[in-house]
Amino acid sequence: MGFGTLDVVIVVAYMAVSAAAGAWIGRKQTTTTDYFLAGRQIPWPAVAFSIVATETSVLTFIGIPALAYQGNLTFIQIVLGYVVGRILVAAVMLPAYYHGKITTAYHFLGQRFGRRMRNIASLAFMATRLLADGVRLFATAIPLAIIMQGTGLFSGISDSEFYALSIIIVGVLTMVYTYIGGIRSVIWMDVVQMAVYVGGALLAAGLIIHRLDGGIQAVFDFAVTDNKLQWFDSGLSLSFGEFIKQPYTFFTALFAGAIFGLVRTARIS
Repeated sequence: MGFGTLDVVIVVAYMAVSAAAGAWIGRKQTTTTDYFLAGRQIPWPAVAFSIVATETSVLTFIGIPALAYQGNLTFIQIVLGYVVGRILVAAVMLPAYYHGKITTAYHFLGQRFGRRMRNIASLAFMATRLLADGVRLFATAIPLAIIMQGTGLFSGISDSEFYALSIIIVGVLTMVYTYIGGIRSVIWMDVVQMAVYVGGALLAAGLIIHRLDGGIQAVFDFAVTDNKLQWFDSGLSLSFGEFIKQPYTFFTALFAGAIFGLVRTARIS
């Protein structure tokens, strides 16, 4: 079964409704506190979901299944580092935000190191985000182009033209509700989008298992036979040269994950 006209309509409607709903959610903001902090009235579960959704880009959604398929689950060790990083954020960074009545990380840098450091950090952030988000938008455009052009409705558009069109549409719609609605719109739309992609992934997994010969037992049998369920690797049995070549060993993942978690949290803030 391929992608049909109804599927295209659903995708287009979802994008339009997302932009409109995001703008509507944040329509009543009047101050910078509302724009950057949503008046400090967002429930913590929504903030937690938003952080996870922000960290989970299309590269994660497309790349992690391939990574697990080619290897095993040892990359999950980095999540332990994320947990350590989050604990440090909660213990050190968040109290500084509350005590200093700080709205952004750059506000803190300006208070602590001066306006020049704040401006340099802001420019560095915008430059690196421009490059990184450009990659993510392009990665989003690739499966979108494959799906949409498979319907035959866009046969007159080349791949490069469709990539450009997809990037422009997704970028503009996101900027519209972000600019109008501020952080309140961003958080709640992140919650919606996370529910969509996690729900879609669970639904897809359920359909695959249901139609697979042998069901879930066949999946586990294959995983056990090919050592796909291994998630822990200390790497201590390796030589130093081999140890530093491995991307996912426990101590490397723990340390790197903690640093990465701190940096990503600062970026999100």
